[in-house]
Amino acid sequence: MHASIHRAAEAGADGVVFGALRPDHYIDEAATAALVATARAHGLRTTFHRAFDATPDPAAALDLLLTLGSDRVLTSGTPWGSGLGLAEGQEALLRLAQQAAGRIELVLSGGVVAETIHAQLVPFAGQQVSVHAFSSVQQAGCASRERVAALVAACG
Repeated sequence: MHASIHRAAEAGADGVVFGALRPDHYIDEAATAALVATARAHGLRTTFHRAFDATPDPAAALDLLLTLGSDRVLTSGTPWGSGLGLAEGQEALLRLAQQAAGRIELVLSGGVVAETIHAQLVPFAGQQVSVHAFSSVQQAGCASRERVAALVAACG
């Protein structure tokens, strides 16, 4: 992962996404601290990926990421593997946003679609959040310019 961070920096990336969990699904503090340090040494921003949603205590995990200096965390606010997404995780996400208090950006994920995203973002007004979409912007296995534009417009 450290070599990948180095290659990403060489390629001109401005940030990297990673996640390291212990076998008990708590964040691997040593590994995450080392990855954040490597990214920082290359001037890159960091995002802890949806491994966050596999942690048994999201509030404690968020506190640890704040301590370790992560810039962002990708989450649906629902347990990994539950089949649930952003809509069902909204209350948990609002609690995380309050806990974060602008010190880390929440990247909302899990069912982000243009048709509903504006309404889903309303409760986060004034909070430091962004959205991540994957399958909803895909068409025939590739990102669709039109679907991405519709999502951006809906977020506006």
